[in-house]
Amino acid sequence: MRHFAASSLVVLTLLFSSLLSTSVRADTFRFSTLEWPPYITQHSDSNGYVAAIIREAFAASGHRAEHQFLPWARALLEAREGKYVGLYPEYYDPERLGDFVFSDPFPGGPVGFYKRVDRDIQYRHDPRLDKAAAIDSLAAYKFGVVRGYLNDPYFDRSEQLTKQESPSDLANLRLLFHQRVDLIFIDQLVAEHLVKTSMPAASRDALEMMQPPLTYKPLYVVFSKAHPQHQKAADAFNRGLQELRHSGRLDKLLKEYGIPAKSDDSLTNSPH
Repeated sequence: MRHFAASSLVVLTLLFSSLLSTSVRADTFRFSTLEWPPYITQHSDSNGYVAAIIREAFAASGHRAEHQFLPWARALLEAREGKYVGLYPEYYDPERLGDFVFSDPFPGGPVGFYKRVDRDIQYRHDPRLDKAAAIDSLAAYKFGVVRGYLNDPYFDRSEQLTKQESPSDLANLRLLFHQRVDLIFIDQLVAEHLVKTSMPAASRDALEMMQPPLTYKPLYVVFSKAHPQHQKAADAFNRGLQELRHSGRLDKLLKEYGIPAKSDDSLTNSPH
């Protein structure tokens, strides 16, 4: 009887220790983000495709994620300062490696230049063959960009291009519609969503993406090196993302949120 009681006590102690250890290991990581539909938005219960990936990836690793919607420039600044463990979604840029650790990539969308349909603006070089030459061929035009955004490394560094900053993609679309700029750099899915939901009806036939898109951009979570838990959060997210990918759940999320699937090559061959 004593042996049974002692054995039961050991089992209960181990079980309690396991539960306690699990509760200690489970963290809630706080991120900054922006209103960027259809990828992430305050105006749906699920907060969109990116929020679903973040939520489910961390859950698969035994953690939780929360986010705060902010203007992008402020979201970036406060994450860089370590007020949040990181921010999302982001494009890859090696110049930000001093401040952030980038996650493994997950599917994003085509990006490029939006223009008015009634403007005969064309690349003089195919961006799929020579992206730099294609961008340079548009140097006569005025570009709208969002303050604090990563766009394309060559485009962002170019000093021969005229760029006007604005606070959001929607503000840029309005500038383009009213002919205050000639072109804007934007994700195609974001542009299509905003034109459909937040722009005058006349803009639907007035604006279009220059073809072909400049490039395809996978998305990342970035983790602030100024935050003490940044590496733990990065490791947890990457483990969870790998599980979503291997289980097929990531493909289901793409279909559920209407995000076009892209071959794995676009992700595994990213500069990250």
